[in-house]
Amino acid sequence: MPRSNLTPEFLKNLRLLRDVSRIGDHGPLSPRDNRIIQQVMIGLSEGRPYDITSLSKELDIPFTSLHHHIGKLRKRAFIEVRTEGVHARLYPTSAAVAIQSHKIDNLLKLIKDFGKK
Repeated sequence: MPRSNLTPEFLKNLRLLRDVSRIGDHGPLSPRDNRIIQQVMIGLSEGRPYDITSLSKELDIPFTSLHHHIGKLRKRAFIEVRTEGVHARLYPTSAAVAIQSHKIDNLLKLIKDFGKK
């Protein structure tokens, strides 16, 4: 990218995009945590909320590792688990939805701003 395109506004938006997943004192979400939240949201939007087993298969993450990440995301209030019959289904919280929406908005703004250069 030519140096002339790296305007202060562009760099500010780039920093915002990088920092958007920072919440309070918890630090940034890992790429894996972001992917888990995104996939839970996709499942819900398609009318098929995931349980941990099906999400583990979908993301190709070992069940025990995914269970650990879900525990962290529950503690940080990004994922909630609801029991439906014999299944424990995963749902994004409003905080998770807000973060993902904010990321998309910032990414679109970054692309739009870059296109103006």
